[in-house]
Amino acid sequence: MAPRKSGTPRKRGPLKNLTIAATGDFGSDKPHDKIKQWVEYNGGTFSSTVDTHTTHLIASKDHWKKRLPMVRKAIHKGDWINIVNFDWLEDTTQGGRKRAESNYSWKKAEQMKKKDLLEKRRKKEHLKREGRKAVVEQFHKGCKSAIEDINSDNHHVYQDSTGFDYDITLARLDVENNRNERYQLKLYESHTIPNTYAIFVKFSRPHRKPINQLLIPQGASFDVAFSRFQDFFRKKCKKHWSQRLEPSVKLKPTTLNSNDSVVVDEEEVKETPEDIETRRIYGELAKNPETKIINVRAFKEKEAKRMAEMEHPFVYVRPKPGRPLGVFPPDRGPDGAMPKEMDVTEVREDDARMRLG
Repeated sequence: MAPRKSGTPRKRGPLKNLTIAATGDFGSDKPHDKIKQWVEYNGGTFSSTVDTHTTHLIASKDHWKKRLPMVRKAIHKGDWINIVNFDWLEDTTQGGRKRAESNYSWKKAEQMKKKDLLEKRRKKEHLKREGRKAVVEQFHKGCKSAIEDINSDNHHVYQDSTGFDYDITLARLDVENNRNERYQLKLYESHTIPNTYAIFVKFSRPHRKPINQLLIPQGASFDVAFSRFQDFFRKKCKKHWSQRLEPSVKLKPTTLNSNDSVVVDEEEVKETPEDIETRRIYGELAKNPETKIINVRAFKEKEAKRMAEMEHPFVYVRPKPGRPLGVFPPDRGPDGAMPKEMDVTEVREDDARMRLG
């Protein structure tokens, strides 16, 4: 909206006793001769230069930032001259009363901008300090848990280049069968170099004593430990580690014949935390250690549990908002599909860059 139309100068107006100069381009509809008419019509005096009588300088943003001659001269004269934007003139003439210059002052706007930048810088530094403090606290927490979990004072929870701690929780809530089960899976790294690794898992559910298991003992390489970490995640969540943030899919159980005994391979007969709990409850070993044959009753129990797991896979508990999410494959395949397993070299290369950086 343009200022009030020009006409015969008024003896009284919102600009009475004010001498106003202008510098800069305010648009084709606001040339300086029009500004002169608006100023004089509203009782003011227009000046083409900045002198001792000037009370206001209307400056464009470009002229203010570049500190062109009239702006420099007005600044040199100090606070006697108000350097304002065009909105001050427009609001004053349209409203019929002089507006407070502080709301339109280029000086104040610049000071506020500097203040905001300083405040943002202080907040950024504060967050950095708090972040470093949190990293140290998290490291000591990982060291303490290593003593409790794997009886080692030379290990901490492994952290990748994004700051993600490989201490994850997998949860399964089955309301129908009244089950609330959790796995806590941790990948530990040694303090000493060359680093070695270990994997610890804890299985817990209500009204039962937690079951601890060392999946990979101390001294393993990163390749072995991380591959086992991914494999455990895949078996429990029914999806790959690289797909951890994707929604879980409810799988359908397979129909198997459990009337006969079944021969299983060496990997299948290895005891899991669930097997240990089953053996404790029923007071018998749910396998034949000599022939590696599962009897019918134990087979049915294990098969029912396996089918229930397929119906209700464990769910990965995501980090809290703002926390790192961990390393992901950098690119999708040619068909747009996400790689199934994370290549251990991707994590190791990112980790090496973090350490060298």
